[in-house]
Amino acid sequence: MLLVSQVLEAMNAAADGQPALSILEQAFMMEPPAHAITASKAPVALAYQRLKAFALKRGRRFLFESSVMDGVPIFSLLRQLPGVKVKRFVGVLNSTTNLVLTRMRRENCSLWDAVAFAQQEGIAERDPSDDLDGKDAATKLAVLSAAIFGCQVNPAEIPADSIRNVTLEQVHDVAARGHTLKVVCEATLAE
Repeated sequence: MLLVSQVLEAMNAAADGQPALSILEQAFMMEPPAHAITASKAPVALAYQRLKAFALKRGRRFLFESSVMDGVPIFSLLRQLPGVKVKRFVGVLNSTTNLVLTRMRRENCSLWDAVAFAQQEGIAERDPSDDLDGKDAATKLAVLSAAIFGCQVNPAEIPADSIRNVTLEQVHDVAARGHTLKVVCEATLAE
């Protein structure tokens, strides 16, 4: 008899979290239940509390470290510091937009040339729309808010701006004032 102790889900889930969400739920329903590990953002953003409760009820772990921040161990750190109460976080959450804007400034190239470079390097997806339009960053913000604040936020309800129309001239104007153009995300826990 084959016993599965953990299920790793690493597909590109749709905006509704499927089929990744169903796979993770199935891991907890197995007999015996398995630990559920995901690299997908959407199921964590949309169902973090439910999956966490399911894992706790079945005596298993729900892990999602690689779902945001390119695997920076933020969630492991927070689990190791249980007394810490985070009330606000700010940061650059999308590698594609960060690379594109940096490349535009440093290489004096257009947004689309910078996107092509990011795709060549394996950073940007074939269709970079979610990155460029802020949807990826909004989903990561929802994941972080769920895990850090315990607040379930629908990524579609998070205001997001697109960088599609950012010009090289705008990048240089910002640089001339001593600043760097970045897509910065922020969340604050409401008291």
